[in-house]
Amino acid sequence: MRLDAFVPMIGRTLRNPRGTARELLKLDLPLDALWAALVLVVILSVLLTGVADLMVPPPPEAESIAVLTLSPFAQVGLLASMQAALVLGLWRVGRGMGGQGSLSDTLLLMTFLQFVLLAAQLAQLVLMLLLPPIGGLFMIAVFFGAIVLLLIYVDEMHRFNSLGRSLLLFLLVSVGIGLVLMFLITLTGQTLNGAA
Repeated sequence: MRLDAFVPMIGRTLRNPRGTARELLKLDLPLDALWAALVLVVILSVLLTGVADLMVPPPPEAESIAVLTLSPFAQVGLLASMQAALVLGLWRVGRGMGGQGSLSDTLLLMTFLQFVLLAAQLAQLVLMLLLPPIGGLFMIAVFFGAIVLLLIYVDEMHRFNSLGRSLLLFLLVSVGIGLVLMFLITLTGQTLNGAA
């Protein structure tokens, strides 16, 4: 199954996210293809962000955001690692909470969600060029919409039948990833200071 086969599903997932999730879960895709698809979507997202920065330069205060100062390769590595951690966390912690989703289920739905966000990122770029105020509002709507889609997908793949449990799972995994990142950043800072 090629990545462009997901395109018709974008509209369907906005109208019927649960139905689209169930349709995706019926696919029997190998794990290596799913990991490759996730990395590809991350690469496309970083490339699109680079194009957006050239066409619509970020405000000066945004230069203080560390990820924006990384090279494209470093951005791909960081974002792909975070996505992989999210996938593994949602799978393992979800199973611990009584969920039934497999690793391939989790990877498939999270990759598709990233594909939907990539399409939204492209739409946002067009809006920022044509109607900047609407582009900003669209970005806020995409953020909340992505959270809702993620919770629905988690609910479907783990068969929780409870968005509350899906939200709890997402919060637990997010906090865990955040703590690990803080530890790594602190460790890296101490290493650099020691080397200096």
